[in-house]
Amino acid sequence: MKSGNWVVLPFVLLVIMLSSALNINGQMKVGETLNYKITFGGILKGDARIQFYGKIASFAKYETLYVSTDCLMSDSTLKAVLVDSTNSETVIDSTEEKISGDSAIELQADSLVEVIPDSIKAVRTLVTNIYFITYNTHFIGNIYNLNASIYATDNFLPLLIETKIDRTGKTSYGRELFFPDRKMAIFSQNVENKQEIDTIFRKYPLQDITTLPFYLMNIDFDGVDTIEVSLAQGELKLHKVGKREVIIGEENFNTELVKSRPEELKVWLNRKDRLPIKVEINKQKIKMYFKSKEVNGAIDNKLLGINKEKIKVKLSHIINNM
Repeated sequence: MKSGNWVVLPFVLLVIMLSSALNINGQMKVGETLNYKITFGGILKGDARIQFYGKIASFAKYETLYVSTDCLMSDSTLKAVLVDSTNSETVIDSTEEKISGDSAIELQADSLVEVIPDSIKAVRTLVTNIYFITYNTHFIGNIYNLNASIYATDNFLPLLIETKIDRTGKTSYGRELFFPDRKMAIFSQNVENKQEIDTIFRKYPLQDITTLPFYLMNIDFDGVDTIEVSLAQGELKLHKVGKREVIIGEENFNTELVKSRPEELKVWLNRKDRLPIKVEINKQKIKMYFKSKEVNGAIDNKLLGINKEKIKVKLSHIINNM
């Protein structure tokens, strides 16, 4: 297939990672657990526990292209293909993280490619890492409890969220499928065998209100005045208000306050490590206050229990649309 001045031969590989994972943009470590005090609806009080399991899968999309020398030199995702006298091909300066082996699965391939005159054959590698996070809340009296399994990219952009919510004797199960390239999401909820499904399109790739404060950890608000994000509830414009001192218990935090327009969300980011120290969500009247951080060394062992085939099925909406 053709793409602009490039001729593209794409195929996609999925690699299931069952080993210790990389940090998420250098911010979160494998096994790191964040504990928060939380109030909901202005009445309910409880605790929230967010645990980072690390990278569990990678999608590598390889495209064979014929490009100019200038294009090859300026694009770090492109690597030249050297053809010797026996017609054997070698990719020069391959990517640092190799996606190969028995766990690599070819998902799509084309057999036709057109050569552009005075061009160089190259391979582009685009890697998407998938991280697993759990988000659990427990309120006094067990009136409302949430257990969420979150599959997200390096910058906390959600791809899949599975939820179990217990409300005073009733249990509901939810599934949120995010399609970043299509700027859409499908939300489904099952309560007492009754299912509701809603498909939402937005201006930007959809975020989730639970992961958005952590997505902001990677935004340099000194370099931009405003960023725009999309939620199921609507569009938000986020901007830095300025430095704020936050006192929680006996601890003082030097933070950066980020607010949204309309005023739906406020996040106080620790200037030291960018962790959300305080979060306020207006519509649901949710307030979260940082309590403690710990590292669970047993997380790596738990990764060994992750089923490869189940991951492929869960993330098929992403794999099949690459």
